[in-house]
Amino acid sequence: MSLGVEIAQLESVPDALAQGRVAVLRGMDLHVEDQVAFTADLGTLIGDDEGLPQVRYEDDRTARADHTFYNEKWHADVSWSVEGPAITVLYGLEVGPAVASTAIVDTVSAFARLTESERYSVRSWRACHHVARSRAERYVPPAEPRGLGLDRQAPSPVWRPARAREGVRQPTYVPEPGAVRPVVVTHPGTGREGMTLGDHAWTVVGRSDAEGLRLVDRLQQRLVELGDHYVHEWHEGDLLVFDNRTMLHRREPGARRASRRVLRRTVAWPDLASG
Repeated sequence: MSLGVEIAQLESVPDALAQGRVAVLRGMDLHVEDQVAFTADLGTLIGDDEGLPQVRYEDDRTARADHTFYNEKWHADVSWSVEGPAITVLYGLEVGPAVASTAIVDTVSAFARLTESERYSVRSWRACHHVARSRAERYVPPAEPRGLGLDRQAPSPVWRPARAREGVRQPTYVPEPGAVRPVVVTHPGTGREGMTLGDHAWTVVGRSDAEGLRLVDRLQQRLVELGDHYVHEWHEGDLLVFDNRTMLHRREPGARRASRRVLRRTVAWPDLASG
């Protein structure tokens, strides 16, 4: 079953998310402030302590090698914070030919397809989410290819809209071992059980670091194999919205970086009161 549900109106996005689907809208013409306002309707905007929402422009031509490398791993946005995973809104601002697609996997369908013994086992797990520790335990940071960057712009920064907004909150960072959260969660819209995991999760509470990492990676491999998938092929004006609490996503590997692919990302927590 495909996760992606194409809809025509922004007003239909909350219903799609409540049904556990990925909302897809085509041919949108969204100014940055329009996207911020729409994202704020979905929850509490993630930003900084000055009330500036986080607005990130990701350009494949200027991205650092390590940024692209980590984006190609299955992850859940902001799972490393106290507040937890967010709703992600991605807008195709500029899209050239043969750019990387975005893949999403649903952990609710994956959980249902685990064996009964697997479901029983993981219900008691709590995972530690820490963006730096998870990467240090798993990877050697990729080196920038020789010569790359001599004829390009500086890496894309995080840009923000000009206007601050009330109710914007900064993610609460947790020192090592990171934010601890249950692996098995209940999807609020459907009442079905899914999993919060992803590449920021690096161990299981009560296990050694090495064993916990093996358990997390093995479970994540299973849910990617078993879960419903959606792969979004980008066009300019596309809007893609999904809930990271029970979904993982990644930049699909293998696409060439020479073509321009600028995605504008905004994020919001769905269940937090503002202020």
